[in-house]
Amino acid sequence: MQQQPTADHQAEQQPAKRCEQPKQQYKHQEPIYNWFDVKEDFWKSSQGLNLGELVHDNLFGLFEAMSAIEIMDPKMDAGMVCNRKRQVLQFQEAITAGKVKIKDFSVKEVLGIIDELTSCFVTWLDGQSLVQSIFICMYCHDPYIIEDVVLKATCLAILKMVDIIRNIIMKAKVFEEEDFQPMTYNFKLANDISEHRVSGMLKEAEVDVAKKIKVLQSESIEKAGEELDLLKVLRTRLKFFQSFYASLLAFEKTESLELNKCKDHLEAAKLILNDIKATLSYGLPADKTKEYYMPGFDPLVNQRLLPPSFPRQADVFPREKAIDYLELLIGRMSALCSVMECTTLHMILEFLCDFSKNVPCVLSRSLLQSLIFHTNYKIFGKHALTDVIRDSIKLFNGSPSIADFTELTNPEAKTVVQEFLLKAVKPMSFLIEAYGHNRARQRERLAALLEELGLLQQEAYRADQSLHQMLINTGSKRQHLFCFESWVLYHALSVMIQHVFLGFELDLFNPHEFHYVYWYLDYLFAWVNNCLHRAEMLLGVQEQIIEKKLGKKEKKKRKELLTACSDQIKEHKSLRLIFNGMKDICLGNIKAYEGFDTDGKVKHPEVFFDTEKIRFEHRFVSYSYIDTRQENAYKEYKDLTALQEALSSEECYSQAMIYFQRAMESIQYIVSLDIEGERLMKVAKKNFIVMKIAASGHTMNRKYVGWDFSVHHSYPVIQFK
Repeated sequence: MQQQPTADHQAEQQPAKRCEQPKQQYKHQEPIYNWFDVKEDFWKSSQGLNLGELVHDNLFGLFEAMSAIEIMDPKMDAGMVCNRKRQVLQFQEAITAGKVKIKDFSVKEVLGIIDELTSCFVTWLDGQSLVQSIFICMYCHDPYIIEDVVLKATCLAILKMVDIIRNIIMKAKVFEEEDFQPMTYNFKLANDISEHRVSGMLKEAEVDVAKKIKVLQSESIEKAGEELDLLKVLRTRLKFFQSFYASLLAFEKTESLELNKCKDHLEAAKLILNDIKATLSYGLPADKTKEYYMPGFDPLVNQRLLPPSFPRQADVFPREKAIDYLELLIGRMSALCSVMECTTLHMILEFLCDFSKNVPCVLSRSLLQSLIFHTNYKIFGKHALTDVIRDSIKLFNGSPSIADFTELTNPEAKTVVQEFLLKAVKPMSFLIEAYGHNRARQRERLAALLEELGLLQQEAYRADQSLHQMLINTGSKRQHLFCFESWVLYHALSVMIQHVFLGFELDLFNPHEFHYVYWYLDYLFAWVNNCLHRAEMLLGVQEQIIEKKLGKKEKKKRKELLTACSDQIKEHKSLRLIFNGMKDICLGNIKAYEGFDTDGKVKHPEVFFDTEKIRFEHRFVSYSYIDTRQENAYKEYKDLTALQEALSSEECYSQAMIYFQRAMESIQYIVSLDIEGERLMKVAKKNFIVMKIAASGHTMNRKYVGWDFSVHHSYPVIQFK
């Protein structure tokens, strides 16, 4: 069989064809250079810019500014951590050269290595790659050849914990590149040894240390000396790893999860951390001036294995900060177990939202998602999401089609309800997942979720219409209009409000945008209150039906159902009070802004960059998927604000003062103020005082206005500067 010539072979056989072109077509022109030094002019010009300001030019916009990465800076370019001054050896080569030892460690050396390895472990949890954190410790490359029992067990436990955590995070799917880097670079994570064997090795290492302590205690104090204290400190490290490893192992086995055991292990680990924090100075300290700044640690050993993200330099956590990080992590792991006590979808969503406000790490967020969805997308592995959604709607407004007593018992009505519930599964599961992401990505996903909720709203409208017609056909006086739809709209509006709040938290809004942002928030709160008020009315009707249907013989059941309705109505009223308070703070901020704008204290951008209409539409483009039966575009914003009577700045400040006072009155009626309520009350009180001073004219000589978000992420405390 004749072999076909390759492309390279053909190119070698036909070199002349490319050279036969006449040379005069390629006129060689010398480049003309006219270089001159602009450094002095550049530095003079840059002095007129404040920190955070950017220069905009036709040829140098935001894209060019973000693309202008400074090369050869070690903080941004890992390749500049130069390895040309010395030869970098791998683990076996370093052992042969006598640079790294695998036996005859002093207790102080083992302590130092374990503490530094713990810092590397925390560095990886914080989002750095394995090769720039844990695997700069060469003992983790091949822990089986280590002859020290304690160090060998610790290295294997660390690798096993990395494998467990990696599996948990990968299954939860709520991580981004900036949160977590899953690549292992073909390093072995102790996969050839069982999880229980690692637990046994840690226990054996602790027993070995305990025997040495016992021997030293039997000797005189002079002989025991410092080594006895070091061994006791080493034992606390092993106990910590046993407890923390056991908790991770328990969390991974979600099918047979025993939360009480998890909490016990975490509580034990937390108590031990206090002892570890007090004894960090006992171990061998790190000396960054040496090649191997700790025995077996070389930051350059994996320099050629750069992560897929931008190759920035990874700094290992200081030991004190690493222990603080673990303490916070363990606290969050204990707290997230409380999600199992949530009995309704609303409670689960509220727990997720509150948990996310503390900006948890990727591991704790993933564990929370794993607890909620760990078997076939069933809530807590037990309840189908359709059943949870059904109960949520029944609690929210007592919808006639799924209430405890309903006239709609025909198969056709049940089919309509079941179809709607099945269609609600996708957006509700996406909503639960969205709250598992970090705050920035969460905002992106909430915006994308509004499209799904918009489609679900249309399905809810059709289901309501069909079920309402069926009720009419049965001769019932009840109505089903806006029952399912109000439930969908309530969750959609909650997502929109949270999206705006995240914009404030992430510092995405400029002060000149506050007027229309708070105007839109005021609009959203009005609709949320409308949904809740309608839900209260429907629950009131449900109470009347329960009293009518159940007689004296079913007194116990009657009391339970009436109590459930009454409690839900009280909860709706409490939420309305909170939302009314937030609404009044928004109106207060709007009036304060108008007063500042009248006094010329608000700095507006040049029209050259963009217009207010463009910014408005860009901010709220995703909200158009939700139908609130009322236009809320930029035109409506301008028309409604134009209708308002032109007021002086003092009058604006006086009206703002009234709104802040109303906000305080709304919030104070809530029986038990949580942290959110306390923060809102603090903002309203401080702004009321500031507006009172401003209305009296004492701030006319103040040039600038400050918006301080330190008390609340979304509502600023107004300051004059």
